[in-house]
Amino acid sequence: MGTLRIAVFGQAPFGRDVCVRLADAGHEIVAVHVPPDGGGRPDPLAAEAQARGYRLFRYKGYRRGGEAIASGWRSTGRSGRS
Repeated sequence: MGTLRIAVFGQAPFGRDVCVRLADAGHEIVAVHVPPDGGGRPDPLAAEAQARGYRLFRYKGYRRGGEAIASGWRSTGRSGRS
């Protein structure tokens, strides 16, 4: 299997561990999506994404007014299937 371009959706230590393993396996992490800050401790996945310089998105939801939020996705590179 070749290198994949991956957007990671997750949170907490499990999400961080998945992201780290994917990156360490040679895959390209193009974006990391986590819930907005809750005001408590920093999310481990968000902290890892920031430390590695990945694009970090913090949306409460991915639809507004019944329409999908797409502007941030386009900026991660290619869109669609290749």
